[in-house]
Amino acid sequence: MEVRFQLLGEVGVTIGGHPVRIHQQRLLSLLAVLLVEVNRTVPMDTLADRVWGEQLPRSPRQTLHTYVSRLRTALGDSDKVSVERHAGGYLLTADPDLVDLHRFQRRYEAARAATDDEAAVLLAEALGEWHGEAFATVDGEWLAARREALRRDRVAAQLAFHDIQLRRGRHAELVAPLTELAAADPLDERLAAQLIQALDGAGRRAEALEHYQTVRRELVDRLGVEPGAPLQDLHQRILRGDAPGTGQPVPRQLPADIAGFTGRQDYLRRLDTLLSAGHGPMVISSVAGMAGIGKTTLVVHWAHRAAAQFPDGQLYVNLRGFDATGSVVRPEEALRGFLDALGVSPQRLPTTLEAQAGLYRSLLADRRMLVLLDNARDAEQVRPLLPGSASCVVVITSRNQLTDLVATTNARPLTLELPGQDEAVQLLTERLGAQRVETDPGAVGEIVARCARLPLALAVVAARAAIRPDFPLAELATQLHDSPDLHSVFSWSVRALSPAAAEAFGLLGVHPDTDFSLAAATSMIGTNPAVARRLLRELCDANLLREHRPGRYTFHDLLRAYARTCTTNGEQARTRMLDHYLHTADHAASLFHPHRVELGLTPAQPGVVLTELADRVEAMTYLVTEYATLVAAVSVAYDNGMWRHCWQLAMVMANFQDRRALWLDQLAVLGIGLAAARQLDDDFALMHMHRNTGSANSRLGRYDEANHHLAIAAERAPTRAQQGHSELSILSSLLRQGRVAEALRHAEKAYELYSGTDRMDGTADSLNAIGWCHTKLGNHREALKWCEQALDLHIQLGARLSEADTLDSIGYAHSHLGDHAMAIECYQRALAIDRELGDITKQAEVLEHLGDVQLAIGDTGAARLAWEEAVAIWDVTKAPERESTLAKLAALETSAKPDNAVEIDQ
Repeated sequence: MEVRFQLLGEVGVTIGGHPVRIHQQRLLSLLAVLLVEVNRTVPMDTLADRVWGEQLPRSPRQTLHTYVSRLRTALGDSDKVSVERHAGGYLLTADPDLVDLHRFQRRYEAARAATDDEAAVLLAEALGEWHGEAFATVDGEWLAARREALRRDRVAAQLAFHDIQLRRGRHAELVAPLTELAAADPLDERLAAQLIQALDGAGRRAEALEHYQTVRRELVDRLGVEPGAPLQDLHQRILRGDAPGTGQPVPRQLPADIAGFTGRQDYLRRLDTLLSAGHGPMVISSVAGMAGIGKTTLVVHWAHRAAAQFPDGQLYVNLRGFDATGSVVRPEEALRGFLDALGVSPQRLPTTLEAQAGLYRSLLADRRMLVLLDNARDAEQVRPLLPGSASCVVVITSRNQLTDLVATTNARPLTLELPGQDEAVQLLTERLGAQRVETDPGAVGEIVARCARLPLALAVVAARAAIRPDFPLAELATQLHDSPDLHSVFSWSVRALSPAAAEAFGLLGVHPDTDFSLAAATSMIGTNPAVARRLLRELCDANLLREHRPGRYTFHDLLRAYARTCTTNGEQARTRMLDHYLHTADHAASLFHPHRVELGLTPAQPGVVLTELADRVEAMTYLVTEYATLVAAVSVAYDNGMWRHCWQLAMVMANFQDRRALWLDQLAVLGIGLAAARQLDDDFALMHMHRNTGSANSRLGRYDEANHHLAIAAERAPTRAQQGHSELSILSSLLRQGRVAEALRHAEKAYELYSGTDRMDGTADSLNAIGWCHTKLGNHREALKWCEQALDLHIQLGARLSEADTLDSIGYAHSHLGDHAMAIECYQRALAIDRELGDITKQAEVLEHLGDVQLAIGDTGAARLAWEEAVAIWDVTKAPERESTLAKLAALETSAKPDNAVEIDQ
């Protein structure tokens, strides 16, 4: 029967849905203490002190024995819970998820490392566990202290949840709960700031300003201090009218803290000392040391301890500096991830490393943030990732000392040594329990020696021992006797797995990254998700793998390198892995372009499982999440002579990269895909690679290169429809160069080629292209005739992106015919579609046109906003249109000055 325990409210138990009646206060206190320490032995004296405090009974141990007997009776014969005498104390054994307090804490901790969407769900679930004050029906000094600590955790979880909801724009619905909380704690400045933001965002600016003054008076009258700088700054921004509608993102990217962390206290203290010392951006470089020594574990644990000192958030990236496959993270990749976490939309994301680094430094200026750069290869890899603000702290781990960084940035080096004998024993004790370790100290010493005190090796061995609690440590030590190095320890642990799990471990080694999904793992193993999940669970239990987020797994790069030596079926696993990514990414691309040309993918191998994608939103989420792996997969395919996988992966990524203005990335990936197509000598593949390479070069203004590749693509086109597609690509490049008359001839040629084929989407695109060329040549009524035919076809086909393009063309024609209302309606419809589908370049084009027509009707404010947003996008794409839009903004500013305005140099 199901057992549930309640501590976050009245202390109680339900069995099978029915409450268990426990009336004695001390018995409830005993239950509460044992539940707080679930699965941990509480010594007799400690337990008595926590239950009775200074009012100890005459015979505490005998009384405890009596109370435990009563508690067992109350709990019945459930196989879910037991209370046993153990190692000089009592131990309540149960699944922690049966206790509301532990459910709250686990969800709260998980939320700290989750994305906003995931964290919102986790925090809502965590806060839903509360039904009043913790331990509401019991008393005692120890429980009172725990009650206060839990109250603070609850408030922290509420504040974190409110921050997320503010970032989501849920201002109005937060006003009532925040008002209630602020009334109960009027001196909490963070809570006050949240209420002020909620009021301002809900359109209640006067009330927001009034609440600031109320809080200020309370602080001055009761504490004699003014509000802190963040609250004062928020007040000033509201007065200026430039407070954002949503709060600034507060990234919480730290990986989950490692359970059972122990030792390393001297290093933790040194990190704490470094935190409070020095000037300028503090780089604690070279938390350096040999592989497997525990650098990441140490700094992640320290970062969680120090997280409260960084209210503006924590950024984390694994730079994979020593990845055996060579898939080192480039600085621009890391910066893109950071900028995304900081709320930078694709429209504002620069393409050059220098511009990205500049924007990053600007966003971190004056913000109190922790930046954790894990597994760096050298100083050059991390230098662009360093903030320029003294308010930020950067911690770097590396196997190298990074002496260049120490010399040029005043970084503080910290070299991590092997743990001492006592610390190594403590690590095993934490994982295996004191009683088991103390039973055979000789065997423990032998295990520590054979693992060379290396934390990674000790963790793997401890996991093996924990799986077999009845297995003598002396026997484990004997088995380790012939293991002189780390790989031998890994081998010994892998041999202890079931044959299926051992094989799965080897197959996972082919993955190009240390992080992968359940679907990808299932494909590599070549089984079904249920079996794969069981095997992955066995690997996690053996500490060879870690499920760091539900359904996503990771392992140490040393373990991944070793895994590749543990199977003879790596080639088949690699093929299934590439099939998984190719077919899933192709499905994602089809959700954006349902009428695109089929690439003729070879059916996926048996055992391949695809990630399910229901709509465009899920498709975009998948492509963003797996982007780095997809890029790496192109290289993996090429390096292993899998030419077809290589060019097709490059092809299915092209639309996503175009949509996100990742043209430099796109050219690099297409270059590999083009090389693979040449290996195949496949005209169809070569046509696609040259066409997309030409289009990417055209986007970047490299017209000679663009023309070269587009001409080759046209020569390789095997069908009338493909020839029509090539003509459309050429005319797009010509239009960017201002060669409209030439572009019209190619548009008409495309329409002629598509006519008589079954590619109605191509016919519609060419109709719109003809209309657009006509309107650019001043033939606006002629343009409407062609574009309206195109729009009908696009709507009939459900081709949303093309529908938006055609609405933009129709709006442009109407604006030049003086029908401004119709033009604005068309532009707004086009902009809504482009935003829905995330096409930033099309948004910029529509915004520029929208600004033009708004200026024509005299709405200069709306025109300015539209052009400023367009310029923000042009800044990303480096498109030549940027200069003309900037000129429009400059002219608008000049015309806004009164005739008698005088410029004054100061």
